[in-house]
This record gives sequence, C-alpha cells and structure tokens, in this order.
Amino acid sequence: MKFFVLTLSVLFFEMIFAASPDTKFIDECLKEINIPSDVRNPVVNVNDPKQKCFKACIMKKIGTLKNGKIDPTTTFEIMKNKVNGNLSSLKEKINECAKKANQKKR
Repeated sequence: MKFFVLTLSVLFFEMIFAASPDTKFIDECLKEINIPSDVRNPVVNVNDPKQKCFKACIMKKIGTLKNGKIDPTTTFEIMKNKVNGNLSSLKEKINECAKKANQKKR
C-alpha cells in the first residue's frame, strides 16, 4: 500500500509539472516555501519538511487539499484524463488513499 501511495503521489506531481501550462501556482509555492526556483522537479523525498509543505501548497492551490484533508473527488477529476486504464479502479484507489491519509495524525 505504501508503494502505491508513493507511486500515486509521484504520478500526480509528474502530471502537474508536465501538463500545466500555467505554472503560477508552482512559482507561488516555491517562493512561499522558500525553495529555489530552479527546483521544478516532482517531489520524491517524502521525509523532507520543505517538500511536504511544497506538496501541500500545490494541492491547496489546485483544490485537492481542503481544510487539511485530501479531496478524493477533485483528485479523481484531475487524474482521470491523464491516466489510461480502469477509471473505477483509479477512483477506488484514490478514495482508499485519501481515506487513509485523512485519518493520519499530524
């Protein structure tokens, strides 16, 4: 399960960085978190506090993180057009991951 969550997270950020012509929110988050602007690659070090804040910042700006909780509906809407395959399985996995993440203590 942890591997799937990590894979889903990396895939999600790959899509954001590669597919979005408007990088304003990325630039805003880089500045807000005080990360050099030349660091525009997907975040892979899940233990780095700055990278966690950067991911959260981007997720808030695109609407997938609301009130500190992952919004599985918005996440699915963003990802469904970027992923080939079984959409019901994708939705199920997103819901499963969001439920687990939203239950974690901070």
